[in-house]
Amino acid sequence: MNQYEEMLDYAYNKEIEVFENETLESDADALIGKNVIGLSEKLQTQIEKKCALAEELSHHEYNIGNITDPDDPNSRWQEQKARKKAVFKLVRLTDIIRAFEDGVRNRYELAEYLDVTEKFLDMSIDVYRRKYGNFTTFDNYIICFDNLRVGRAFDFDASFLD
Repeated sequence: MNQYEEMLDYAYNKEIEVFENETLESDADALIGKNVIGLSEKLQTQIEKKCALAEELSHHEYNIGNITDPDDPNSRWQEQKARKKAVFKLVRLTDIIRAFEDGVRNRYELAEYLDVTEKFLDMSIDVYRRKYGNFTTFDNYIICFDNLRVGRAFDFDASFLD
């Protein structure tokens, strides 16, 4: 079972109906209302649907009320929170490191490796950049978010400075 099917099962178990190929009254890839998620007809691949569904399921889990007003600071905050949670589900730092170890060297290859859209990958990098800054260390690796580079960190023993 792939991630998209797992998310559909999760939605079903939470009594959330998911409708694919919907004509939405907005430019959004997907919309949620109470326990119904509509995925836009413009989403052609299962990968696109998976990325949109991950965000809408995050809205279901973490958002309260109508958050469609982009001028409302609370709406913007809740939108960002849902996106961040979706990113943390689909693009983990350990996945980026594993991709580097497996020879992935550019954004296109990374999106394909992680089974996400390039748009979702770009959003993911932005989420991590806002969380950590331009780079972070993780599991003895350095991840640079500006040009998306991964390198092994070396163990530094500063005891000789004593």
